[in-house]
Amino acid sequence: MKVWLNDEIRDSRAAIDAGDRGFLLGDGAFETLYVEKGRPAFLAEHLARLRFGLGVLQIPAHAAHAALALLGDVISRLAAENDLQEKASARITVTRGSGRRGLAFPSAEEASPTLLVTLSPFPPQQTASIKLHLTQRRRFSGAATARFKAIGGYADNILAFNEAVSAGAGEAVMLNEHGRVAGAAAANLFAIDESGAVITPPLEEGALPGVVRALLLSGDHGVAISESALAPEALQRCALFITNSLKGVVAAHLSAPLQSPVLQRLQTWYQERLQREIEMAGDEADR
Repeated sequence: MKVWLNDEIRDSRAAIDAGDRGFLLGDGAFETLYVEKGRPAFLAEHLARLRFGLGVLQIPAHAAHAALALLGDVISRLAAENDLQEKASARITVTRGSGRRGLAFPSAEEASPTLLVTLSPFPPQQTASIKLHLTQRRRFSGAATARFKAIGGYADNILAFNEAVSAGAGEAVMLNEHGRVAGAAAANLFAIDESGAVITPPLEEGALPGVVRALLLSGDHGVAISESALAPEALQRCALFITNSLKGVVAAHLSAPLQSPVLQRLQTWYQERLQREIEMAGDEADR
């Protein structure tokens, strides 16, 4: 496989510096995007969250920021190099780069952030409804890394997800430090009550500001979606779905799947919105 490392396309076996703080300390941030026909979906939204995360981590990624502006072209080139012209997933990783031993930040003169972009074949959707597992792993709403994807802040998500897999499920429901629902290990969680109203935990409850989540909250789909605290026991009475950039909008369940015309409406709306985004990305690339 070919990857983009710092400033050029290289073989995936190309070495990252053994002193890179992303490898040693998890000192960096990442994004995962849906790609179709070499075109990344919602690139601007993903880059906004990534830049926010770099700001929180105080990574002076000036060189990386310049390269991020060209990311659409980079992903298109990688798709061609790796023969991934249909569906693919892209991963953007920015670390602080190499530095002195210990926790102290490198000086501004020493700072040399690492930018790695990789593409992978798109993972197939396995089931119409994903079984959820309620884990005791917590997502702390006040954590510095709660509102972006931090390399070093994903340990609990990884453990929760694999606990779910071991329990025969496909995703984990994570609670916050107050025992209320924060989201899923790798997705945002939504509940549809008996009236057809849709509820999702607010960011203050530890929910990640997901790209698909934001699209649904502001979308012109005609469905009422509100942000509200969710007790875990309420999930048993609701139809559920999860969202992320690779899965899109997909049904989920704790016990038995519950059908909902509201969910079907949102799924249709999102697929249409996604295809418009891919077409717009193609038009932008042709200019």
